[in-house]
Amino acid sequence: MCPSTSPRSASRPQFSPDLGGARARVENALRSYAGTMPPAMAELYAAVVDLARVMRTAGEPPERLLITIKQEMADVLGVPRDLYGLGGDSPSTRLVSQIVTWCVEAYYRPDADSAR
Repeated sequence: MCPSTSPRSASRPQFSPDLGGARARVENALRSYAGTMPPAMAELYAAVVDLARVMRTAGEPPERLLITIKQEMADVLGVPRDLYGLGGDSPSTRLVSQIVTWCVEAYYRPDADSAR
């Protein structure tokens, strides 16, 4: 591994450059959510919906969207990539569950194609 490549970036799947802005927006919203009280849920929701729209438009399957969002949550918030590592009704469990729900709803939203 070259010195300029971090382990985090080396483990991430590479996507086309047009996904970068949407993915960066999710990362920033997750960082904002993690660092604020009360949480910036509106921006987090908008960022997740935007990422779902961009990935769907790019032809990425819904599974790739979920992998991507779970990677961001693991990297930024330190939560496991699956729900099995989280206990019960913790705030982290609720957040992961909510974000995954938003992803699925946004990806399959009937008006998603007309919004382009």
